[in-house]
Amino acid sequence: YTSFEYAPACTATRNDATGVVTVTLDITNTGGTAGSEVAQLYAEMPVGLGEPLRQLKAFSKLALGAGETAAVSFELNTRDLSIWDEAVHAWTQGGVLGQSIAMRIGGSSRDLRSECALLL
Repeated sequence: YTSFEYAPACTATRNDATGVVTVTLDITNTGGTAGSEVAQLYAEMPVGLGEPLRQLKAFSKLALGAGETAAVSFELNTRDLSIWDEAVHAWTQGGVLGQSIAMRIGGSSRDLRSECALLL
């Protein structure tokens, strides 16, 4: 077994032309043996939208040697950051635009070690 360290801050950038959001951070294997980690990205939508507190949006499995660091990137499309609008029966960003979404990354929903914010 080994242990992993997540950079405390991630970066979230949005491509305005495509709407794709890329979230990136470094993960380091701090143990003495090679191992694999499944990094999980959770989005926390603004309060008051009727959405669950934390939603799993992406994950990535990486294998790292002892002491090795790697950058992991997650790509989210427009649908990933939308909410269901009952009035129009479609996914929309209407209630989300202009608000901040917290992106949290860790080995599980109870072990989130990296955070950044995205303003839509």
